[in-house]
Amino acid sequence: MGKKDKKVKKSKKTKSRSQRNVTTTPSTLSPTSQTGTQDQTSDSEKEDTTKKGSLEKMDERNEWEKMLFEYVETGRDRQEVRDLITANFSKININNKNNSNQDILTKAVEKKDMKMIRLLLRVDPDIIEIKNAFLSAIKDGDMHIVQLLLSFDDGNTKSKHGFQTKTKDDVKGTEFDNSVYGRRVTPLGMAAKYGHYEIIQVLWDRGERLPEICMPSCDCDSCKTKTRELEKIKTRLNLLKANCNPTYLIFRAGTDGSFDPVHESFELICKLDQCIDEEPEFKQDYEKIKEELEKFPTTLLGLCRDTEETKTFLSQKKGYVGADIQYPRLAYAMECDQKTLVAHPNAQYLLYMQWKTDAWIPHNPVSNVLVVFLTGLFFPFISIFLWFGLFCGSSMPAVKHFLAPRNRCIAKWASQLFFCFLLFIMNIDERADGDSEPPTIYIRWIVVLYAASHAVSLIRHFLQHPKGFFKRGWNLFDIVTLCAFSVTIAFWIISFIRESQKEFEEITERRQMESTHPVLLGECALAVSTLCAGLRLLRVLILSASVGPLQCAFTKMSRNLFTFAAFYVVAVTTYALGTQILFRPYKDLTKIEDNQTKYAPSSFNDIEASMETFFWSFFAGLKKEQVEIFSPEGSFMRDGEEVDFQATQSTTQLTATLIQMSFQVIVVLFLGGMLTGLFSNTQETILGDDKDTHWKFLRSREWMYHSQDTLLTPPFNLLPNGSCLLDVCSWISAVSCSKNGSKEAGCDMEQCCFMRDVESAAEKHTRRTDYPGLLRKLFQRYFQYVMWQESEESKPEKKDVETIQESVIELRKMTEELLQKLGRNSGDASTPPGSHVVIASTPKSGIEVLMNPKPVSRTDS
Repeated sequence: MGKKDKKVKKSKKTKSRSQRNVTTTPSTLSPTSQTGTQDQTSDSEKEDTTKKGSLEKMDERNEWEKMLFEYVETGRDRQEVRDLITANFSKININNKNNSNQDILTKAVEKKDMKMIRLLLRVDPDIIEIKNAFLSAIKDGDMHIVQLLLSFDDGNTKSKHGFQTKTKDDVKGTEFDNSVYGRRVTPLGMAAKYGHYEIIQVLWDRGERLPEICMPSCDCDSCKTKTRELEKIKTRLNLLKANCNPTYLIFRAGTDGSFDPVHESFELICKLDQCIDEEPEFKQDYEKIKEELEKFPTTLLGLCRDTEETKTFLSQKKGYVGADIQYPRLAYAMECDQKTLVAHPNAQYLLYMQWKTDAWIPHNPVSNVLVVFLTGLFFPFISIFLWFGLFCGSSMPAVKHFLAPRNRCIAKWASQLFFCFLLFIMNIDERADGDSEPPTIYIRWIVVLYAASHAVSLIRHFLQHPKGFFKRGWNLFDIVTLCAFSVTIAFWIISFIRESQKEFEEITERRQMESTHPVLLGECALAVSTLCAGLRLLRVLILSASVGPLQCAFTKMSRNLFTFAAFYVVAVTTYALGTQILFRPYKDLTKIEDNQTKYAPSSFNDIEASMETFFWSFFAGLKKEQVEIFSPEGSFMRDGEEVDFQATQSTTQLTATLIQMSFQVIVVLFLGGMLTGLFSNTQETILGDDKDTHWKFLRSREWMYHSQDTLLTPPFNLLPNGSCLLDVCSWISAVSCSKNGSKEAGCDMEQCCFMRDVESAAEKHTRRTDYPGLLRKLFQRYFQYVMWQESEESKPEKKDVETIQESVIELRKMTEELLQKLGRNSGDASTPPGSHVVIASTPKSGIEVLMNPKPVSRTDS
């Protein structure tokens, strides 16, 4: 007989067996049934059966199958189970499930009974389904059961109902489906989700792989053909849980030498953020995965034991796009908003050492204040000294001292303070008569130089980090400030051109200027520019340990304030549109009563006046006279003509009054109460438990900002210094020559014109060996850390131990009193002769009362 005939015979046998199990009813399998015929159910019995609960309908097992479940659950002897199956083989469906949707094999896997599992697998290998039991074994992490089920599956390659891994051709791992764990839950996904390293290794060696994660905006062919959107989301959640498990990331790093688990963690976090934005309905699920994943790179950083390991960990460039810096991984973590990693003490230590360098010698607080004051006071002379010193090289001790990021930061903000002082002097030095004049004052030209130098600094930061430049609020604020100064300078130039073409006698006075005159528009732009320049000084406060967290809280409150402002603008606009309809007919109306002329209220005559009135009423309230309409008594005039009002306007007056009352309740009371509660919150309430983490993250970003800033402070950064000229010459030489030693230059859309060091063969070998070697050490420490953390969590708390000790002491006293009472009742307060009592008490074992086995009788007493 050929293989094909064997297949047909075996499939027929399987089919007949399955049909036999399906047609068998619970009535025929009853132990009291001897005829074996099926009982007929009457219509009334069917109606009673229909009225039963849904749980009774779910359980389709007959009494023999229930007995088999009971045997397996209670751990009965295998021989009894074998006898039960042998005696009722035609009446038992091995794949029937209980109310919990578990078949008998899954129940045995749950009990971890290897002998019972082997027995059940031999019942009928062609019929038994092992997929649910296989996933249950993977979930529990039982390697022996997993290998047993895999070996059984390998021995039944033609089985239709069993599970077969991806190495088989008929059932693929990505198409795995079951009724317990949901659709498309693969064995590798289950093992990766629960972090079972050995099981992941076994399935990986058999060819199992996790499919690619399709994002919500994915337009691939498989996503287009799917019509069940909820199924796609659930599949994405399962894949993200599997891919984000630290154990699976560590395993991937072990199989692929180029795989970086830290970089992959950052990429997955960015994907999770994208999913949160595009699918806010599942925000809680995505945030839970993200919170667990963020702990992994932070824990690895914390397991670095010395400075060299920490530098190796943070100096990896994978994923980072920008200028060459000392710690690119930290910059990439800032772009991915990884606050916990950036705020870790190991990262903070390296950043602080880079911030202050060896040039900053710690002194007492008075000396530090004096150094800061002198550095800020003489910043022009320091900048000039650096400009000359950079031509000689930055290796000079004095040049190296003043090039420290901390000293450059002090000089820069001293320059900004001097710039604000110049704006103040310029504003108070304007001519009192207010006549327009060309911008020939030297202070204005200094302002122009300062604005240009700030623009150069801002462009430099954009070219260094174009990807994350617009994600920072202060960069956007600087753009607004520069735009305001640019508009101011533009109106100065227009005013200069217009006034220079006129004769001296034709110079326009202020009282003759129109609202669109360049002088007036330039003054408005200068007012906004001055305001922005002053507010920019608040940026340096983030470096202070006492004021920095307050600025973080203010930033977070500002976002809520914008939300409140949106509600307030909508409310004011709505009320203004409704109210001006009522008061518009009485515009320009005057009333003459008792020889006195009264004018109609102008607060709500048009939309502009109504919006202005409602806006200020939030702070000062409304007066009754502002919402009153004239009574019909008296004569009315409009544009010199008499107007006759013969009827009262009580309906209009009542409507206007009700609208004002609702505004006071809804806007003033409700929204005002919300705003008051917002500002009354403390830092702990606003920032939560991560106040220190949030502040350190922002402070680190400010450190990085000043470390990559121009070497000279504004406006001296407009001058080409020696370092800049040397870089330009090196870049031109590197571009013109194909090989230029250890330098490589180029230009692209992401980094503009750049020049980087070319790694030598020794440096490349060191980089390829040091970091993987460090990762291996960190992985070993990570697993040890996880085991230690689990053991610490399993230990009882100190309060529980103290409570147990107190209970033990109290129980010992009660035992002693009881023994003394028994001795007094027997006529002797002491223990009877021949018997002894040993009361041992330890915090671990509790009380042990050890007595002589000889009983105490009345005759002895």
